Amino acid sequence: MVTSTLTRRLRETGPVVASLLLLLTACDPGVNCPEGQRLEGHQCVEPAVVFLNTVGFLPERVKQATVLASVDTFEVRRAGDDQVVYEGQLSKRRMDDDTGQKVRIADFSELTEPGRYVVTVADLRPSDEFRIDDDLYRRPLEASLLGFYGQRCGRELSFEYDDETYSHAACHEDDASLELVADQQGTRDGTSGWHDAGDYGKYTVNGAFSLAFLLDAWQHFGDAAFADVEHIPDYAGGLPSVLDEARYEIEWLLKMQFDDGTVSHQIRPLNYEPAIMPDRDGAQRFFSTASTEATASFAAVMALAARVVEPLDADLSARCLKAARSSFEWLETHPDTKLTANHEAWPNATYATPSFDDVLWAKTELWATTGDEELLKDIESTLARFSVGDTWDWSDATNLALFTYALSESDARSTTTVDATRQSVLASANRIVDAAQSSGFGRGLSSYTYNWGSNGVVARSCMNLAVAHRLAGDGAYLDACVHQLDYLLGRNVFGRSMVTGVGRRPPLHPHHRPSQALGRAWPGLLVGGPNASSTDNPNLYDGIRPGQAWFDRAEDYYTNEIAINWNAALVYALAFVRSVGR
Repeated sequence: MVTSTLTRRLRETGPVVASLLLLLTACDPGVNCPEGQRLEGHQCVEPAVVFLNTVGFLPERVKQATVLASVDTFEVRRAGDDQVVYEGQLSKRRMDDDTGQKVRIADFSELTEPGRYVVTVADLRPSDEFRIDDDLYRRPLEASLLGFYGQRCGRELSFEYDDETYSHAACHEDDASLELVADQQGTRDGTSGWHDAGDYGKYTVNGAFSLAFLLDAWQHFGDAAFADVEHIPDYAGGLPSVLDEARYEIEWLLKMQFDDGTVSHQIRPLNYEPAIMPDRDGAQRFFSTASTEATASFAAVMALAARVVEPLDADLSARCLKAARSSFEWLETHPDTKLTANHEAWPNATYATPSFDDVLWAKTELWATTGDEELLKDIESTLARFSVGDTWDWSDATNLALFTYALSESDARSTTTVDATRQSVLASANRIVDAAQSSGFGRGLSSYTYNWGSNGVVARSCMNLAVAHRLAGDGAYLDACVHQLDYLLGRNVFGRSMVTGVGRRPPLHPHHRPSQALGRAWPGLLVGGPNASSTDNPNLYDGIRPGQAWFDRAEDYYTNEIAINWNAALVYALAFVRSVGR
């Protein structure tokens, strides 16, 4: 069971917001609300007109809300005594194309006094109550890491969050059969690691990609973000908790490497599991054959892990570097061999991807860890062909290579390549800043990015902004990341947090088997978010705007599934703002 300390630190002082029911756009059948009202939970209320980060704001950072009303002024009132503490002018009305809403922006960044407040406009419904607090993001950061802890495979879990217990017995202790791997037989230990998403598969490529964000979060922000963060029940110390979480995935990834240095692409059953707890899942699970992208992303993240943990755990660092070298040696000695995993054995998603980006990432991380000058020459001859992407995910790790190179302090780097890479980083960050400032809801990415996992893309853009901030020190990059967290935590057209158990009206029905089996959402999980690109989603309807295409329904994996690559980006974004913004 979790310690009383963790329970206390993960609990809000007010009522549990997860008990609030789904925000509906119309009344339930048989319920008649007065004209101009709609049903929220069991009550008819005036529709919301003020949308903001339902967790709150840091005292010294930007504070904005989106207003859907034809008024000119707003007020901020203290929640305890209704006293007006700030008065401001709303921006001019403008159309938000993503949602089809005409909006005005309330900016109250000048208000810095800690406390609890609401934003009011005329005599309309006030905003959700929010906090201004220097320690605002500790709890969401703990919760997002707890989301990883709840995805741990191969062990018994039990923890408490907001007076609720979440638990299951040890699962998948017999991972996994080698039946589908040529010249192999029997079983092999594949235990440990995180369940990848709403199902119980485990994938090397996405696992390595997600792990990199936790490792980089510690490498970039360290104690400033994580010193007082606790998420592991009965944690005994040793590594910082974020690195202890990372180690759980590292130990699994090490088991995915074959003797020749190649790396199995995945472990999973042949079909998806029903909505049961993982310990009830008795389907046979299989190792896949190796893939080039798995081998390269494994080499990359192991080299990164070796560098990050070396000051704290020399033995783990050495194991990681040895494994990275072994996989990279195979890639170097088989430059014309493309390993393709036996994806045909599985009738659904496989995280198959081109491998050139993973190879570049592997070279860059090995150079950063070892200082190999030949690798540096190779990298610099390649980097000139690439620029930093604003939107990116597991299928293209090029940004990870560019960021590692840009943030290096090595004097051996080419001045020309350094300057070009730096300019590419800043150009991407500037585009995100501009988009956030022009968006009606502060979202820093353009309309066409409402695809699968769009919330993860929003969170991930904070790495672009954080790297730019480290290079240039411009506060606009930090504020733009604040806007992305605002969007994810309630400043969106739904007026809802997108992280289970965090903020107001969080998702109640994620596509996540433990949540479905238990009948309530496991905490700390970022759901995929609006997705207008999956046109086979039966919940989509004619005329829906891209930014509206999210549905809090367990069966809707198109928009409401969870995944470790989205949560990892959220951890990084929260760590950035928490470490630099207060």
